[in-house]
Amino acid sequence: MSAIVAVLGVTSGVVGGLLVILLHAVQHLAFGYSEGLFLYGSEQAPAWRRLVCLMLAGLIAGVGWWAVYRWFKPLVSIGSALGREDTEGRRMPFWPTVVHGLLQIVTVALGSPLGREVAPREISAAIADRVTEWLGVLGHPRRVLIASAAGAGLAAVYGVPLGGAVFTLEVLLVSFAWSAVIPALACSAIAAGVAAAIVPDDLQYTVGHTPVTTSVWFWAVVFGPLCGLAAWAFRWFTRRCAASAPRDWQLIPRAFAAFTTVGIISMVLPQILGNGKAAAQVGFDHTVGFWMLLALLAARVVAVGLALLGGGQGGLLTPAIANGSLLGALVGTLWSGLNPGAIVTTYALIGAAAFLAAAQRMPATAILLVFELTRMDAAMLGPAMVAAAGSAAIERALANRVRH
Repeated sequence: MSAIVAVLGVTSGVVGGLLVILLHAVQHLAFGYSEGLFLYGSEQAPAWRRLVCLMLAGLIAGVGWWAVYRWFKPLVSIGSALGREDTEGRRMPFWPTVVHGLLQIVTVALGSPLGREVAPREISAAIADRVTEWLGVLGHPRRVLIASAAGAGLAAVYGVPLGGAVFTLEVLLVSFAWSAVIPALACSAIAAGVAAAIVPDDLQYTVGHTPVTTSVWFWAVVFGPLCGLAAWAFRWFTRRCAASAPRDWQLIPRAFAAFTTVGIISMVLPQILGNGKAAAQVGFDHTVGFWMLLALLAARVVAVGLALLGGGQGGLLTPAIANGSLLGALVGTLWSGLNPGAIVTTYALIGAAAFLAAAQRMPATAILLVFELTRMDAAMLGPAMVAAAGSAAIERALANRVRH
Protein backbone atom coordinates (compact mmCIF):
# COMPACT_ATOMS: atom_id res chain seq x y z
CA MET A 1 0.00 0.00 0.00
CA SER A 2 2.80 2.43 0.89
CA ALA A 3 4.56 1.82 -2.41
CA ILE A 4 1.34 2.42 -4.35
CA VAL A 5 0.75 5.67 -2.46
CA ALA A 6 4.28 6.83 -3.31
CA VAL A 7 3.86 5.97 -6.99
CA LEU A 8 0.51 7.77 -7.19
CA GLY A 9 1.98 10.78 -5.42
CA VAL A 10 4.73 10.99 -8.04
CA THR A 11 2.35 10.52 -10.99
CA SER A 12 -0.08 13.11 -9.60
CA GLY A 13 2.80 15.56 -9.16
CA VAL A 14 4.00 14.99 -12.72
CA VAL A 15 0.45 15.42 -14.05
CA GLY A 16 -0.02 18.65 -12.09
CA GLY A 17 3.36 20.06 -13.14
CA LEU A 18 2.90 19.26 -16.83
CA LEU A 19 -0.60 20.73 -16.89
CA VAL A 20 0.70 23.97 -15.36
CA ILE A 21 3.42 24.13 -18.03
CA LEU A 22 0.79 23.63 -20.73
CA LEU A 23 -1.45 26.28 -19.19
CA HIS A 24 1.32 28.88 -19.10
CA ALA A 25 2.53 28.05 -22.60
CA VAL A 26 -0.94 28.55 -24.10
CA GLN A 27 -1.50 31.74 -22.08
CA HIS A 28 1.78 33.27 -23.25
CA LEU A 29 1.17 32.35 -26.86
CA ALA A 30 -2.46 33.44 -26.91
CA PHE A 31 -2.14 36.75 -25.09
CA GLY A 32 1.33 37.65 -26.36
CA TYR A 33 3.38 38.03 -23.18
CA SER A 34 6.50 36.19 -22.04
CA GLU A 35 6.67 36.71 -18.28
CA GLY A 36 4.65 37.95 -15.35
CA LEU A 37 1.20 37.06 -14.06
CA PHE A 38 -1.78 36.28 -16.28
CA LEU A 39 -3.47 39.45 -14.97
CA TYR A 40 -0.68 41.48 -16.54
CA GLY A 41 -0.81 39.47 -19.75
CA SER A 42 -4.55 39.83 -20.20
CA GLU A 43 -4.55 43.55 -19.35
CA GLN A 44 -1.71 44.43 -21.72
CA ALA A 45 -3.20 42.44 -24.61
CA PRO A 46 -5.26 44.52 -27.07
CA ALA A 47 -9.04 44.26 -26.61
CA TRP A 48 -9.44 42.57 -30.01
CA ARG A 49 -6.91 39.91 -29.03
CA ARG A 50 -8.85 39.08 -25.87
CA LEU A 51 -12.00 38.70 -27.97
CA VAL A 52 -10.25 36.44 -30.48
CA CYS A 53 -8.86 34.26 -27.66
CA LEU A 54 -12.33 33.73 -26.24
CA MET A 55 -13.80 33.02 -29.67
CA LEU A 56 -11.10 30.39 -30.15
CA ALA A 57 -11.84 28.99 -26.68
CA GLY A 58 -15.51 28.71 -27.62
CA LEU A 59 -14.69 26.90 -30.84
CA ILE A 60 -12.33 24.46 -29.11
CA ALA A 61 -14.81 23.89 -26.27
CA GLY A 62 -17.74 23.27 -28.60
CA VAL A 63 -16.02 20.98 -31.06
CA GLY A 64 -13.85 19.29 -28.44
CA TRP A 65 -16.53 18.35 -25.95
CA TRP A 66 -19.02 17.46 -28.67
CA ALA A 67 -16.43 15.01 -29.99
CA VAL A 68 -15.84 13.61 -26.50
CA TYR A 69 -19.56 13.05 -25.94
CA ARG A 70 -20.13 11.77 -29.48
CA TRP A 71 -17.19 9.43 -30.07
CA PHE A 72 -15.62 8.49 -26.74
CA LYS A 73 -16.76 6.27 -23.93
CA PRO A 74 -18.99 8.10 -21.41
CA LEU A 75 -17.03 10.09 -18.86
CA VAL A 76 -17.12 8.86 -15.26
CA SER A 77 -16.82 11.38 -12.44
CA ILE A 78 -14.51 10.87 -9.49
CA GLY A 79 -17.54 10.45 -7.24
CA SER A 80 -18.90 7.66 -9.44
CA ALA A 81 -15.49 6.01 -9.54
CA LEU A 82 -15.29 6.03 -5.76
CA GLY A 83 -18.72 4.53 -5.27
CA ARG A 84 -19.61 3.82 -1.65
CA GLU A 85 -18.10 1.71 1.07
CA ASP A 86 -20.52 -1.14 0.32
CA THR A 87 -20.42 -0.92 -3.49
CA GLU A 88 -17.60 -0.92 -6.03
CA GLY A 89 -17.29 2.27 -8.05
CA ARG A 90 -17.29 2.51 -11.83
CA ARG A 91 -14.08 2.47 -13.86
CA MET A 92 -12.89 5.77 -15.34
CA PRO A 93 -12.15 5.58 -19.09
CA PHE A 94 -8.53 6.70 -19.30
CA TRP A 95 -8.10 8.47 -22.64
CA PRO A 96 -11.51 10.22 -22.64
CA THR A 97 -10.65 11.55 -19.17
CA VAL A 98 -7.26 12.80 -20.37
CA VAL A 99 -8.77 14.57 -23.40
CA HIS A 100 -11.50 16.01 -21.16
CA GLY A 101 -8.83 17.38 -18.82
CA LEU A 102 -6.68 18.82 -21.61
CA LEU A 103 -9.71 20.64 -23.03
CA GLN A 104 -10.27 22.23 -19.64
CA ILE A 105 -6.66 23.43 -19.36
CA VAL A 106 -6.54 24.83 -22.90
CA THR A 107 -9.85 26.69 -22.63
CA VAL A 108 -8.93 28.14 -19.22
CA ALA A 109 -5.59 29.26 -20.67
CA LEU A 110 -7.48 31.00 -23.48
CA GLY A 111 -9.59 32.87 -20.93
CA SER A 112 -12.42 30.57 -19.84
CA PRO A 113 -13.67 31.84 -16.45
CA LEU A 114 -13.87 28.29 -15.03
CA GLY A 115 -11.27 26.68 -12.77
CA ARG A 116 -8.32 24.57 -13.86
CA GLU A 117 -8.24 22.35 -10.77
CA VAL A 118 -10.64 19.63 -11.95
CA ALA A 119 -8.34 18.45 -14.76
CA PRO A 120 -5.39 17.31 -12.59
CA ARG A 121 -7.80 15.72 -10.10
CA GLU A 122 -9.59 13.69 -12.78
CA ILE A 123 -6.48 12.62 -14.70
CA SER A 124 -4.70 11.64 -11.47
CA ALA A 125 -7.78 9.68 -10.35
CA ALA A 126 -7.95 7.92 -13.74
CA ILE A 127 -4.32 6.86 -13.38
CA ALA A 128 -5.01 5.58 -9.87
CA ASP A 129 -8.03 3.69 -11.20
CA ARG A 130 -5.84 1.97 -13.80
CA VAL A 131 -3.16 1.14 -11.23
CA THR A 132 -5.65 -0.38 -8.79
CA GLU A 133 -7.20 -2.39 -11.61
CA TRP A 134 -3.82 -3.77 -12.69
CA LEU A 135 -2.91 -4.69 -9.11
CA GLY A 136 -6.33 -6.10 -8.25
CA VAL A 137 -6.97 -3.61 -5.42
CA LEU A 138 -10.67 -3.49 -4.54
CA GLY A 139 -13.04 -2.17 -1.91
CA HIS A 140 -11.97 0.39 0.69
CA PRO A 141 -8.27 0.46 -0.29
CA ARG A 142 -9.24 1.25 -3.89
CA ARG A 143 -11.48 4.14 -2.78
CA VAL A 144 -8.72 5.58 -0.61
CA LEU A 145 -6.09 5.35 -3.35
CA ILE A 146 -8.25 6.96 -6.04
CA ALA A 147 -9.39 9.74 -3.71
CA SER A 148 -5.84 10.35 -2.47
CA ALA A 149 -4.57 10.64 -6.05
CA ALA A 150 -7.35 13.09 -6.91
CA GLY A 151 -6.56 15.25 -3.89
CA ALA A 152 -2.88 15.03 -4.76
CA GLY A 153 -3.67 16.42 -8.22
CA LEU A 154 -5.16 19.47 -6.53
CA ALA A 155 -2.15 19.72 -4.20
CA ALA A 156 0.22 19.56 -7.17
CA VAL A 157 -1.38 22.16 -9.39
CA TYR A 158 -1.69 24.76 -6.60
CA GLY A 159 1.13 23.75 -4.25
CA VAL A 160 -1.26 23.04 -1.35
CA PRO A 161 -0.35 19.69 0.29
CA LEU A 162 -2.54 20.21 3.37
CA GLY A 163 -5.45 21.54 1.35
CA GLY A 164 -5.21 18.63 -1.08
CA ALA A 165 -5.16 16.07 1.73
CA VAL A 166 -8.08 17.59 3.61
CA PHE A 167 -10.03 17.89 0.35
CA THR A 168 -9.55 14.15 -0.09
CA LEU A 169 -10.88 13.45 3.39
CA GLU A 170 -13.62 16.05 3.74
CA VAL A 171 -15.06 16.09 0.22
CA LEU A 172 -14.19 12.83 -1.54
CA LEU A 173 -14.10 10.22 1.22
CA VAL A 174 -16.15 12.11 3.83
CA SER A 175 -14.03 10.36 6.43
CA PHE A 176 -11.11 11.25 8.68
CA ALA A 177 -10.29 7.65 9.58
CA TRP A 178 -6.56 6.96 10.04
CA SER A 179 -6.69 4.43 7.20
CA ALA A 180 -7.46 7.37 4.92
CA VAL A 181 -5.58 10.22 6.65
CA ILE A 182 -2.08 8.81 6.22
CA PRO A 183 -2.37 7.92 2.48
CA ALA A 184 -4.06 11.27 1.75
CA LEU A 185 -1.34 13.29 3.51
CA ALA A 186 1.51 11.29 2.02
CA CYS A 187 0.15 11.35 -1.52
CA SER A 188 -0.52 15.11 -1.47
CA ALA A 189 2.85 15.92 0.09
CA ILE A 190 4.74 13.86 -2.51
CA ALA A 191 2.71 15.34 -5.38
CA ALA A 192 3.25 18.92 -4.24
CA GLY A 193 6.99 18.29 -3.92
CA VAL A 194 7.27 16.71 -7.37
CA ALA A 195 5.23 19.49 -9.01
CA ALA A 196 7.38 22.14 -7.27
CA ALA A 197 10.46 20.52 -8.82
CA ILE A 198 8.88 20.78 -12.28
CA VAL A 199 7.39 24.27 -11.88
CA PRO A 200 8.76 26.83 -9.37
CA ASP A 201 6.53 26.92 -6.27
CA ASP A 202 5.49 30.56 -6.51
CA LEU A 203 2.72 31.95 -4.34
CA GLN A 204 -0.63 31.82 -6.08
CA TYR A 205 -1.62 35.12 -4.48
CA THR A 206 0.29 37.90 -2.75
CA VAL A 207 -1.12 39.64 0.31
CA GLY A 208 0.38 41.99 2.84
CA HIS A 209 0.24 42.01 6.63
CA THR A 210 -3.33 41.90 7.92
CA PRO A 211 -3.69 42.76 11.63
CA VAL A 212 -6.65 41.22 13.41
CA THR A 213 -8.59 43.57 15.67
CA THR A 214 -11.86 43.34 17.59
CA SER A 215 -13.50 45.06 14.65
CA VAL A 216 -12.35 42.28 12.33
CA TRP A 217 -13.86 39.62 14.61
CA PHE A 218 -17.15 41.49 14.71
CA TRP A 219 -17.14 41.92 10.94
CA ALA A 220 -16.52 38.18 10.45
CA VAL A 221 -19.55 37.32 12.60
CA VAL A 222 -21.81 39.68 10.64
CA PHE A 223 -20.37 38.92 7.21
CA GLY A 224 -20.59 35.11 7.46
CA PRO A 225 -24.39 34.80 7.05
CA LEU A 226 -24.42 37.41 4.26
CA CYS A 227 -21.73 35.47 2.45
CA GLY A 228 -23.69 32.26 2.92
CA LEU A 229 -26.68 33.80 1.16
CA ALA A 230 -24.51 34.89 -1.76
CA ALA A 231 -22.79 31.49 -1.94
CA TRP A 232 -26.14 29.68 -1.95
CA ALA A 233 -27.34 31.87 -4.84
CA PHE A 234 -24.11 31.25 -6.77
CA ARG A 235 -24.31 27.49 -6.19
CA TRP A 236 -27.96 27.40 -7.31
CA PHE A 237 -27.18 29.54 -10.37
CA THR A 238 -24.18 27.51 -11.55
CA ARG A 239 -25.93 24.17 -11.08
CA ARG A 240 -28.87 25.38 -13.19
CA CYS A 241 -26.55 26.69 -15.90
CA ALA A 242 -24.54 23.45 -16.05
CA ALA A 243 -27.72 21.35 -16.18
CA SER A 244 -28.97 23.38 -19.16
CA ALA A 245 -25.86 22.84 -21.29
CA PRO A 246 -26.32 20.76 -24.46
CA ARG A 247 -24.30 17.66 -25.26
CA ASP A 248 -25.32 17.17 -28.90
CA TRP A 249 -24.36 19.20 -31.99
CA GLN A 250 -25.95 22.31 -30.45
CA LEU A 251 -22.97 22.44 -28.10
CA ILE A 252 -20.81 23.86 -30.90
CA PRO A 253 -22.79 27.05 -31.67
CA ARG A 254 -23.81 27.48 -28.00
CA ALA A 255 -20.22 27.31 -26.77
CA PHE A 256 -19.01 29.69 -29.47
CA ALA A 257 -21.74 32.22 -28.68
CA ALA A 258 -21.25 31.97 -24.91
CA PHE A 259 -17.47 32.36 -24.95
CA THR A 260 -17.67 35.14 -27.54
CA THR A 261 -19.97 37.03 -25.18
CA VAL A 262 -17.45 36.56 -22.38
CA GLY A 263 -14.82 37.90 -24.77
CA ILE A 264 -16.89 41.01 -25.44
CA ILE A 265 -17.19 41.65 -21.69
CA SER A 266 -13.43 41.15 -21.31
CA MET A 267 -12.76 43.92 -23.82
CA VAL A 268 -13.86 46.28 -21.04
CA LEU A 269 -13.00 44.17 -17.98
CA PRO A 270 -9.93 41.97 -18.72
CA GLN A 271 -9.70 41.02 -15.04
CA ILE A 272 -12.60 38.56 -15.46
CA LEU A 273 -10.57 36.24 -17.69
CA GLY A 274 -9.10 32.97 -16.52
CA ASN A 275 -9.94 30.80 -13.54
CA GLY A 276 -10.53 33.74 -11.18
CA LYS A 277 -7.00 34.23 -9.89
CA ALA A 278 -6.72 37.66 -11.48
CA ALA A 279 -10.06 38.84 -10.10
CA ALA A 280 -9.25 37.50 -6.62
CA GLN A 281 -5.94 39.36 -6.62
CA VAL A 282 -7.78 42.58 -7.43
CA GLY A 283 -9.85 42.07 -4.29
CA PHE A 284 -6.78 41.27 -2.18
CA ASP A 285 -4.86 44.27 -3.51
CA HIS A 286 -7.84 46.63 -3.18
CA THR A 287 -6.51 48.78 -6.01
CA VAL A 288 -9.95 49.69 -7.33
CA GLY A 289 -12.98 51.38 -5.81
CA PHE A 290 -16.41 50.19 -4.76
CA TRP A 291 -18.14 50.42 -8.14
CA MET A 292 -15.35 48.63 -9.99
CA LEU A 293 -15.41 45.83 -7.40
CA LEU A 294 -19.17 45.54 -7.90
CA ALA A 295 -18.78 45.49 -11.69
CA LEU A 296 -16.07 42.80 -11.53
CA LEU A 297 -18.11 40.63 -9.17
CA ALA A 298 -21.21 40.84 -11.37
CA ALA A 299 -19.19 40.25 -14.54
CA ARG A 300 -17.41 37.23 -13.06
CA VAL A 301 -20.72 35.60 -12.06
CA VAL A 302 -22.22 36.27 -15.50
CA ALA A 303 -19.09 34.97 -17.25
CA VAL A 304 -19.07 31.73 -15.25
CA GLY A 305 -22.77 31.22 -15.96
CA LEU A 306 -22.26 31.81 -19.68
CA ALA A 307 -19.36 29.35 -19.84
CA LEU A 308 -21.43 26.66 -18.14
CA LEU A 309 -24.50 27.36 -20.29
CA GLY A 310 -22.31 27.02 -23.35
CA GLY A 311 -21.15 23.58 -22.29
CA GLY A 312 -17.75 24.58 -20.95
CA GLN A 313 -16.19 22.36 -18.32
CA GLY A 314 -13.95 23.26 -15.41
CA GLY A 315 -13.83 23.79 -11.70
CA LEU A 316 -15.66 26.25 -9.48
CA LEU A 317 -13.10 26.33 -6.68
CA THR A 318 -11.05 29.31 -7.83
CA PRO A 319 -14.13 31.10 -9.20
CA ALA A 320 -15.57 30.82 -5.67
CA ILE A 321 -12.37 32.27 -4.19
CA ALA A 322 -12.59 35.16 -6.66
CA ASN A 323 -16.22 35.84 -5.80
CA GLY A 324 -15.47 35.75 -2.09
CA SER A 325 -12.47 38.04 -2.42
CA LEU A 326 -14.44 40.60 -4.42
CA LEU A 327 -17.48 40.35 -2.14
CA GLY A 328 -15.32 40.68 0.97
CA ALA A 329 -13.51 43.68 -0.49
CA LEU A 330 -16.84 45.20 -1.54
CA VAL A 331 -18.43 44.92 1.90
CA GLY A 332 -15.10 45.72 3.54
CA THR A 333 -14.91 48.97 1.58
CA LEU A 334 -18.26 50.01 3.01
CA TRP A 335 -17.16 48.94 6.47
CA SER A 336 -13.93 50.93 6.21
CA GLY A 337 -16.05 54.06 5.75
CA LEU A 338 -17.42 53.45 9.25
CA ASN A 339 -14.12 52.22 10.62
CA PRO A 340 -11.27 54.43 9.30
CA GLY A 341 -7.95 52.64 9.13
CA ALA A 342 -9.45 49.25 8.35
CA ILE A 343 -7.39 47.21 5.88
CA VAL A 344 -9.70 45.94 3.13
CA THR A 345 -7.32 43.08 2.27
CA THR A 346 -8.29 41.53 5.61
CA TYR A 347 -11.95 41.42 4.60
CA ALA A 348 -11.15 40.09 1.12
CA LEU A 349 -9.25 37.16 2.64
CA ILE A 350 -12.07 36.36 5.05
CA GLY A 351 -14.54 36.64 2.18
CA ALA A 352 -12.56 34.24 0.00
CA ALA A 353 -12.50 31.57 2.71
CA ALA A 354 -16.14 32.03 3.72
CA PHE A 355 -17.51 32.01 0.18
CA LEU A 356 -15.47 28.95 -0.81
CA ALA A 357 -16.53 27.12 2.36
CA ALA A 358 -20.22 27.54 1.54
CA ALA A 359 -20.24 27.42 -2.26
CA GLN A 360 -18.24 24.19 -2.37
CA ARG A 361 -19.51 22.83 0.97
CA MET A 362 -16.03 22.20 2.37
CA PRO A 363 -15.35 24.48 5.37
CA ALA A 364 -12.16 22.82 6.60
CA THR A 365 -10.68 22.56 3.12
CA ALA A 366 -11.58 26.16 2.34
CA ILE A 367 -9.72 27.53 5.36
CA LEU A 368 -6.59 25.52 4.61
CA LEU A 369 -6.66 26.27 0.88
CA VAL A 370 -6.91 30.02 1.35
CA PHE A 371 -4.22 29.86 4.05
CA GLU A 372 -1.81 27.92 1.83
CA LEU A 373 -2.61 29.83 -1.36
CA THR A 374 -2.12 33.28 0.18
CA ARG A 375 0.23 32.55 3.12
CA MET A 376 -1.95 34.92 5.13
CA ASP A 377 -1.06 35.64 8.76
CA ALA A 378 -1.91 32.77 11.11
CA ALA A 379 -3.92 35.21 13.24
CA MET A 380 -6.40 35.43 10.34
CA LEU A 381 -7.41 31.80 10.78
CA GLY A 382 -9.74 32.58 13.69
CA PRO A 383 -11.93 35.22 11.98
CA ALA A 384 -11.86 33.20 8.75
CA MET A 385 -13.18 30.14 10.60
CA VAL A 386 -15.95 32.17 12.22
CA ALA A 387 -17.08 33.63 8.90
CA ALA A 388 -16.78 30.26 7.13
CA ALA A 389 -18.87 28.54 9.81
CA GLY A 390 -21.61 31.16 9.55
CA SER A 391 -21.52 31.12 5.77
CA ALA A 392 -21.67 27.33 5.48
CA ALA A 393 -24.50 27.10 8.02
CA ILE A 394 -26.67 29.65 6.19
CA GLU A 395 -26.02 28.02 2.80
CA ARG A 396 -27.04 24.61 4.14
CA ALA A 397 -30.14 26.02 5.81
CA LEU A 398 -31.25 27.77 2.62
CA ALA A 399 -30.58 24.68 0.52
CA ASN A 400 -32.63 22.49 2.88
CA ARG A 401 -35.46 25.02 2.96
CA VAL A 402 -35.65 25.24 -0.84
CA ARG A 403 -35.42 21.44 -1.19
CA HIS A 404 -38.38 20.91 1.14
